[in-house]
Amino acid sequence: MVREQRLIIWTVIILVVTGIICIAVRIQTLHKSCLPRGERVWRLTYDIVLPTLEGGKAYIAIPDNTPQSRIFRETFSHQGIWMDILRTKRTLGREAIIVPLVGSEQGRFVAQFDIRVKTEG
Repeated sequence: MVREQRLIIWTVIILVVTGIICIAVRIQTLHKSCLPRGERVWRLTYDIVLPTLEGGKAYIAIPDNTPQSRIFRETFSHQGIWMDILRTKRTLGREAIIVPLVGSEQGRFVAQFDIRVKTEG
């Protein structure tokens, strides 16, 4: 009985110490840069307020992936407007088309892009 209790206590101690070590290693690896040499991360933010555009629409150029850059996160917020993303031959890239909603006093378009950029050839 006493031997089984000691075994349980030692097992719990070993598990707790192992857990603490695993957490410490995880924290250390999260703080290190995960980017390969010659790469950087840029954040591009658009924040556009539009007055009432009765029957109008606007086209906004937005970033696209290239051999030197890769978008790994993008978010869009559009209050008081309808938005869609187009890829056209005319621009050879992407653009957001925004149209105000009927009855909207003002529209706001917010877009955020996190882009990984290669700085070396």
